[in-house]
Amino acid sequence: MSSKAVDVYMKLVGLQYLHETIGGVIKEIITSKKSIEVDPTRLDKGEDIKKNWKNAKAIVSEVLALIFKSHEKVPL
Repeated sequence: MSSKAVDVYMKLVGLQYLHETIGGVIKEIITSKKSIEVDPTRLDKGEDIKKNWKNAKAIVSEVLALIFKSHEKVPL
């Protein structure tokens, strides 16, 4: 029972942290027209895999930077 309570607590606190920290980037990914597909078998015709890799790397770098900047806000 106590492990279940800790699990629920961490989901509540952790979810809020994620929304505050990287929520904006996630929303931007969802609404953006930039493709980040890097699986060659799933590319649409005319897509440039090198450009997609560049887009994906930029997003990952941004997410990591936001997480590192928020180290003091990480829920304990």
